[in-house]
Amino acid sequence: MRAFEELTPLPRPGMGGGVRVPRASSAPSAPPAAGWLVEEASGGEATVRFWHRSDAAAVAVSASGWRWPDPVDACDLEPAGDGWWTAAFRVPGDWQTRFEILEHRGQGAPAWHMYGLGIRRGGRDQPIEGVEAATTGVVRLGADKPWLAGGAGPRIVELEPGVRLARLGDPSRPAPLVVWFDGEGHIERQGTASIAAGAHAAGVLPDVALAFVDSGDARAEILGVPGGNAERVGRDLVPRLHRDGVLGPVSPDDTIVTGSSFGGLSALFALLHGEGRVAAAVAQSTSYWRYPDPALDDAICDAVPAGSRVRLHHGRYEGDGPARGERLASRLRAQGVDATTRTPSGGHDWTWWIPEAIDDIGALLR
Repeated sequence: MRAFEELTPLPRPGMGGGVRVPRASSAPSAPPAAGWLVEEASGGEATVRFWHRSDAAAVAVSASGWRWPDPVDACDLEPAGDGWWTAAFRVPGDWQTRFEILEHRGQGAPAWHMYGLGIRRGGRDQPIEGVEAATTGVVRLGADKPWLAGGAGPRIVELEPGVRLARLGDPSRPAPLVVWFDGEGHIERQGTASIAAGAHAAGVLPDVALAFVDSGDARAEILGVPGGNAERVGRDLVPRLHRDGVLGPVSPDDTIVTGSSFGGLSALFALLHGEGRVAAAVAQSTSYWRYPDPALDDAICDAVPAGSRVRLHHGRYEGDGPARGERLASRLRAQGVDATTRTPSGGHDWTWWIPEAIDDIGALLR
């Protein structure tokens, strides 16, 4: 048994430190209109203003990575008359985030000053009394990617329980294989197959086969662990798809695994299990905290197949994630692995995971 297969998950850590959220002091440049707008952009930054109309006692914007702002009221909107609330923030010019507008009703300070910007505390199980998410949306700056609107949804077929396949392009010809972890999230909630179809139509992706592997109800037990879905994909699913001709002949050089959060760990572990049958891993917002440091990096570097390609993505608002990723990539490069990192301006968020993964998958397959 190799060292990475003996890794044992650690308990989830407590909350990290607060994040500085820079407010913009400028006066509104336009009349109120619910939602958000860019008031000014220069020097790689932008001023984004949020507007919301409500009779609530307090209102705040909760953006990905901003759950624990410092100070605690940094994301509170201010009353602007006639039921309107507003605030402007100075953000990176390539900011990508999902956001919620939160409302507090009742006496005293809003509960998010104590429990963080969200509608639940204690993980995801305990609703915060008096706090509601009034509206949600997405901010995407600096991304000229019209294909994100999606294309004609490809036909999705079930290969086996928990594994579904979508083909983009000519189904009669062999195509590269990309395996996505958290399949139900991609197919049932995020529309990734449709987004990929748009990217294919735009020439960002070549003809490709997308296999989506579900996590199921026991996600923490089968995702982000050395066994579970990582072992299933690297040792069973990928070799079987190569061998049995479900997709026609598929070269290991054209086989990629990708995932985010716990799925980022699974993508890396599947690359190791593949022992050369998987060419590349695109791992996003990888949950490094789940294993001792530096034991995780040691184990990955010890087992990574020669010739592998590794693409690591970490959001700007994900604490030490970017630094941890660069450290791992540096060690991999030192032993001859093609490893790179990128830091999109977002938090722990599907909003940037999907387009950034598609960009790198397209580049890896060119």
